[in-house]
Amino acid sequence: MDNLEIIAFGFQRSIPEIIAWSMGITLAIIMLRRGGKKPEILLLLGCILFLLASLSSLIITSLIQWGHVFDISAVGYGLIIALTTGLFSLVGFICLAWGFWTRFRKRGVSPP
Repeated sequence: MDNLEIIAFGFQRSIPEIIAWSMGITLAIIMLRRGGKKPEILLLLGCILFLLASLSSLIITSLIQWGHVFDISAVGYGLIIALTTGLFSLVGFICLAWGFWTRFRKRGVSPP
């Protein structure tokens, strides 16, 4: 396989994920324009961070496949991919979970 074929395959593999998070971003923007508060802002941030995670993974893998830009071993590249994707995904998940928790928690209900 040629380097361009490998990059194209990686891009084709991540298209559904990019489309899904882009739809989440547009949904969150619509909700914010209709008077959304903190949960909708957290939904928007979470979707943006997950989109950044998939795009950063795609870009870093493309750089690796295109040619070794820096003189780093395979372990170094794996660590870079894991840290960037993992950090964006973790913070995005925290934003999404916090947003859903603030949106759907019951307020003022005393325990039985």
